[in-house]
Amino acid sequence: MGYKDVKKIVNKLIKNEDHVMSELEKMDIYVTNNTDIEKDGGTLVASLTKGEIAKKTATINLPETLTAGKYYIRAVYSKEDVTTGIVNTKGTFEYKNQTQPEKITNITAMNAGDLQLKASVDSKDDKCAGALFKVYEVNEKGEKTELSDYSVSATKNQNNEIYAILGGSSDSSTEDTKGKNVVKKNVL
Repeated sequence: MGYKDVKKIVNKLIKNEDHVMSELEKMDIYVTNNTDIEKDGGTLVASLTKGEIAKKTATINLPETLTAGKYYIRAVYSKEDVTTGIVNTKGTFEYKNQTQPEKITNITAMNAGDLQLKASVDSKDDKCAGALFKVYEVNEKGEKTELSDYSVSATKNQNNEIYAILGGSSDSSTEDTKGKNVVKKNVL
């Protein structure tokens, strides 16, 4: 399945629920690797309003950051801010992101000072510049949680080195109950 098939699938989802569609106020469209919503909430690719739903057709632009792979489509219907239904497609579609580099196989991390790490990609492929480095917190059970505020895009320097600087520290100050200024060091 290709990109055009995504549009066909979404339009089919919209048309198949005619008895419900006229009452809906919103439909969110997600792409997901897994139909188990507990394991993968998916990536939001469109939010359709009541007027757009009534047209029974929609154009969906997939985000440039979506990685290549096989995806299901999930439609989440709502009426008056209450979810009234969730539907996943049975089949997947194959998505190839033309701006995405080939799989990065080696990343080198080194101390960059000020509690930062420099993560360098072992590739000269220009498509790797802009690659998204994600930072995760791993708990004592080994489960990881993405720290979305710390995702960083790679850049390319004059030596054609592709890298990102991750982490660091900052200071914040607050006043305590006695009116004293307290400075706190925040570290990633």
